[in-house]
Amino acid sequence: MFERYTERARRVIFFARYEGSQFGSTTIETEHFLLGILREDRNVIKRHTADQVTEKAVADDLVSRLTVREKLSVSLDLPLSNACKRVLACAAEEAERLNHRYIGVEHLLLGVLREEKCVAAQVLFRHGLKLDLMRHNLAKNASSTDAEKPTKRLSITQVPAFVGALIDLSHTIENGMITYKGLPAPLICDFLSREASKAHYAEGTSFHIGKIEMVANTGTYLDSPFHRYATGKDLADLPLNSLANLPGIVFHAPADAQAIPHDLFGSEDLAGKAVLIHTGWSKHWGTDQYFEDHPFLTRAAAEYLRTVGAALVGIDSYNIDDTTDGTRPVHSILLAADIPIVEHMCNLDRLPRVSGFLFFAVPPKVKAFGTFPVRAFAWV
Repeated sequence: MFERYTERARRVIFFARYEGSQFGSTTIETEHFLLGILREDRNVIKRHTADQVTEKAVADDLVSRLTVREKLSVSLDLPLSNACKRVLACAAEEAERLNHRYIGVEHLLLGVLREEKCVAAQVLFRHGLKLDLMRHNLAKNASSTDAEKPTKRLSITQVPAFVGALIDLSHTIENGMITYKGLPAPLICDFLSREASKAHYAEGTSFHIGKIEMVANTGTYLDSPFHRYATGKDLADLPLNSLANLPGIVFHAPADAQAIPHDLFGSEDLAGKAVLIHTGWSKHWGTDQYFEDHPFLTRAAAEYLRTVGAALVGIDSYNIDDTTDGTRPVHSILLAADIPIVEHMCNLDRLPRVSGFLFFAVPPKVKAFGTFPVRAFAWV
């Protein structure tokens, strides 16, 4: 059902889930939903109030009314409360009423206003937001793209308890494929074929036991500090919270960039985040071009990521380092700081612009091993 939600509206739900966990709630309530809206659109209140009320004033008022409990792990799948389900259903109705094709942030805000007895709606009313005026503003400013097709009406029974979408960021590993020039391709074959297994089981029962022989640097893979340093953490030493459920942020390098400087990251807060660099180089995967003149991070970029406290760094290129530099400065700097690296990623262009997703890249728990393929993905 969320295919009609805009990217920003989906991020609202992501942020609402985060806010719920930070306040120790076991469900996503309308208050968390409103905080998610304010996080995503910092000017939405100003656009619909005559006295230019600030989003901060609304957020502060709302937070003052919330009960703060012990924080919960952001990895928990908090369900939507019934009130939040009604908000989503009302948002869809408002999009239909306005003949808008997509459900956006402002439709979600209308949905909150219609749940008029909830704390979030009461705070909005207190600061001068009015349902009819907001509808009027949206109708007056509707774009032609929003009016192409009415949004299907949703009942509360059609709103799921959990929300989100998964985006695969990994290449498929296949027999004979080359990931890194000079390293052998994986050999994927039978250890016990289905035909041979029939001798071990009852009539009509068979199994396949496969065998794979490959180097660690195959497909989309993660490097732990042990990859570079003999005394560094190996795959088994990496804590799960350094690999999974990380707040993610993606940066898009210029199409013609090869040496990517630290300027790419601007002034964004990167502390504790999975920082992903989209270069577009994955389009060459499976071709000879993939191995030549690839984009990479500079030493200064690696030093900056270490300084600001990035949790993990990933790239959709052949190597995060300049392969003509034998010192491998990016690997050396990041892995010395216990910052895992994910290379040979793909589909980074499908992630929400800048931020608004959780990142996962968990390898097997192998002792005395520094690198292994991962099924990297984002939860949006």
